[in-house]
Amino acid sequence: MRVCRLCVPLKANIAGNVLTITAFCLPLVIGAVGFAVDVAGWQQTKRMLQGAADSAAFSAATASAAGATSTRASEEAKAVLSTYGIVDGSNGATVIRQSRAEQLVRLPERWNQHHCRSL
Repeated sequence: MRVCRLCVPLKANIAGNVLTITAFCLPLVIGAVGFAVDVAGWQQTKRMLQGAADSAAFSAATASAAGATSTRASEEAKAVLSTYGIVDGSNGATVIRQSRAEQLVRLPERWNQHHCRSL
């Protein structure tokens, strides 16, 4: 009975409730912020890789339109990719020439920021 009499004043006192709720919610907030930072990094890497693929395909198409051989057009694409830190044939990155009008740059879907460096 004596313990219950001590709990009654604590139950009526709500001054510490904000601190308790904050202590329980803070790990969730920190986790959500960490996840948001990771997602932003993934999106930035994806945009950079798409830009690298587009730049390489455009340079190969420009070289091909200027009358370069298919080998030279592929070398142009590989040179542009190397400025992004992507090496043809490593970690799934490939430069493929299918026809005179079509130059493909394939990057693996699971490519991450450790495989490339930004400009």
